[in-house]
Amino acid sequence: MFRNGFVVVTLPMPSRSEQCEFTLRPVTHTVRDLVDFAKEEDKGIDRIAVYSMEGVRVSNATPIDILMQQDFKIQLNDKSFDIEPPRPENFPVVLDDQLSNTKNLISQLYTDLNVGEYKGNHERALKVHLESLRNELSPLEEHKALIDENSAKRTNFLVWAGLGYMAWQFGFLARLTWWEYSWDIMEPVTYFVTYGTSLIIYAYFVLTREDCNYPEVKSRSHLLNFYKESKKQKFDVNEYNAKKEMVAKLEEELELLNTYPLAAGKK
Repeated sequence: MFRNGFVVVTLPMPSRSEQCEFTLRPVTHTVRDLVDFAKEEDKGIDRIAVYSMEGVRVSNATPIDILMQQDFKIQLNDKSFDIEPPRPENFPVVLDDQLSNTKNLISQLYTDLNVGEYKGNHERALKVHLESLRNELSPLEEHKALIDENSAKRTNFLVWAGLGYMAWQFGFLARLTWWEYSWDIMEPVTYFVTYGTSLIIYAYFVLTREDCNYPEVKSRSHLLNFYKESKKQKFDVNEYNAKKEMVAKLEEELELLNTYPLAAGKK
């Protein structure tokens, strides 16, 4: 029978001498839901199936509103029960368009009511995954910080070594110019030194395809030292980067979930 827009099916329970009512949503519930509800209510039910009056079994995926359009039988263990749904003349006639709109409205209402539950479960799952990744990243972050520190020391050493070499070169050429030799002799020497420096800078560009300026050279040197030190200390850079990217994606998804909590509620 129908009650307040729901389908109510009354079945006898095999384990006890009493009737039990099962309330089903006509649009979203199926025959499978009726079977599951009955088995959960009475553990003494070994077999339950729905058949048409001609003896053809009804699929578990059949919606309840389709099932209620004709008479059917329910096989409960070794007993069979005939079910006669109310005839159309026994309840108000609803036009096809109105019935379709009502079904859509009920389905939308059911979806909206479950949005909050889905959001809460999804948010908890994201937070659990995010916390797990952060715990895994914690020792990796400490290891990376140590490698970064060692790489920075090597890079600074190279920077100061470059400055020392330039100062030494200036003093060496100055001594040769004013003490050992004269400018007439040292002028072509300084030209070749300058040209050799330009050749080294151009070779750097050919090999790296980057401009040879001090900040980029320092960054590249730090990166090379970092990978060299990581390989030496067996630090998996790819694993670290993958977990960092996953944390960023989870944080972005969590932020979007909190920004738009209930899209249906904003309509």
